[in-house]
Amino acid sequence: MEPEYTPKTEFDGVSGFIQTGPRGEVTDADHADILRECGYDPSKVRIVGNPRISRWQRFDGEWLSAYRFHIESTESIPAWNLDELIEVAKAASFKQCLKEPGDGTIRVLQVGDLQLGKRENGPDGIGDLLKRYMRTLDAFVETIQPGQPVLVAHVGDCIEGIVSQGGKNQGYQTPLTGTEMVRVYRRLLMETVTTIAPHTNELVVAVVNGNHDEAQRQLNTKPGDGWATESAIAVKDALELAGGYEHVRVVVPPERQGHLTTKVGNTIFTIMHGHQLPRPGGCAGAEKWLKDAAFYQQPAAGAHFVLFGHFHQFQALTSGPRTFLCSNTYDGGSDWFAEHNGGAWQQPFATAFTTHGGQLLDLQPI
Repeated sequence: MEPEYTPKTEFDGVSGFIQTGPRGEVTDADHADILRECGYDPSKVRIVGNPRISRWQRFDGEWLSAYRFHIESTESIPAWNLDELIEVAKAASFKQCLKEPGDGTIRVLQVGDLQLGKRENGPDGIGDLLKRYMRTLDAFVETIQPGQPVLVAHVGDCIEGIVSQGGKNQGYQTPLTGTEMVRVYRRLLMETVTTIAPHTNELVVAVVNGNHDEAQRQLNTKPGDGWATESAIAVKDALELAGGYEHVRVVVPPERQGHLTTKVGNTIFTIMHGHQLPRPGGCAGAEKWLKDAAFYQQPAAGAHFVLFGHFHQFQALTSGPRTFLCSNTYDGGSDWFAEHNGGAWQQPFATAFTTHGGQLLDLQPI
């Protein structure tokens, strides 16, 4: 007996679906016709993501298919010029950099799990997150002392990406496409540099990939194959071409490594996302990971600080000469996680702190 697929569609003005009846093969070129058949204007509604396809063979040997498409309003994403979006959100004013020698302290801004592009970035979606980030930059700039070197550490999951949960979050959960997420994050990095650079004689921007930043999961690949580090490399290239940013250093891990170790002033930092940490994860997992790195004589063995994210809750641990800091999530949370954990949510914030000679001097949410 052949299955029955009754054509059906639902749309709430933001998102919905189309279930087709039996038909032949459908390509992207057919999307506009399918939308019109269902009464939608292709200029106002679009098909997003990959369809669910059901196939069966008729009694006469012919193969038929039925498709279930996800649809969304093209107006659910404001007609942003993505370049202008950050400019509108930005509330920073520049000051002349003070060239005084400093006192040997280093100022650090640690940001984790931005997950740019997800609907839950805030009531206004990604716009809320961008405004919050610009406020964080403004507040951080006010804390930089004359001559203080600055480290900005983006510890992964910088975009929501398109690989989580097999790509099922595309569409309703991620109003931005993959390329739009990357473009916004790249501009956010550039704004980070142009906002902070006038206030310091040495700025280091360190970026690592998180699991959400992975470019694809169809094939096993190297840790460097991610959108966060690709964005950082693009910003590095742009700064070199523009000139005038010789005091800025953009660093990413070696392409076959998911973490990096770098020295800023008199302090050594190891920076990673955290998804590679052994159980139980968090600061305890980071401590175990660092002990293994010391045994194998890796560069991380010399780190005073291990900075990471991934676990979405702020954690701090000092142990002998080491300090482990896990970022709080900076995004707006997850409806799915909240539903399965009694409404759980996190206050989004970044972490700012000061070091000297590897010692933690102060620490603030910002």
